[in-house]
Amino acid sequence: MSPEDVVKAIYKMDVDGLMTSDFAVRAAGFAPVNDEERAIVSEREDKVELLQPVEAYMIALSRIPNLRERMDAVVERAEFGDSATRLADIVEVFQAAVDALASSQNLPEFFKWTLAVGNFINGQTKLGRASGVNVGVLNKLHMLKSVDNSITLLDYIVSILTKHSPQTLGLLIELKGVC
Repeated sequence: MSPEDVVKAIYKMDVDGLMTSDFAVRAAGFAPVNDEERAIVSEREDKVELLQPVEAYMIALSRIPNLRERMDAVVERAEFGDSATRLADIVEVFQAAVDALASSQNLPEFFKWTLAVGNFINGQTKLGRASGVNVGVLNKLHMLKSVDNSITLLDYIVSILTKHSPQTLGLLIELKGVC
């Protein structure tokens, strides 16, 4: 790519044609900084025909006003598509998780049993009369163990569900794609 082509691509922010994301990042790394620009222009500009290709490239770049800012903008524009695609994938996965949770028939029943067990365990304390389950607690159910360390609270809730509400264990199938 000739220096003139690079200059045109920078001015146009042509990330779809000549200026690919990788090229933009590399070109930004080679772009002269202010001191280099002044040195290149003052020493070589009058002898353009004698310059090596690298020097001609540097002089062509040094003539672009606000080069560093333009190169930063070109790099951002070149990488925007990749970032947008990654974010769209994350949003899609998140939306699938939200949809699975919202449409679950067994999740409310699981919460009901978890609340009942929590209220029973906490008995007559202030915590024993809870009217809902804090979602942050769900992540800790497997950490809370019995006095003899033989069973976790999650294992206990599953054993109760197995005995009294086995259909609620269908939650595992409903949320299989989410986990």
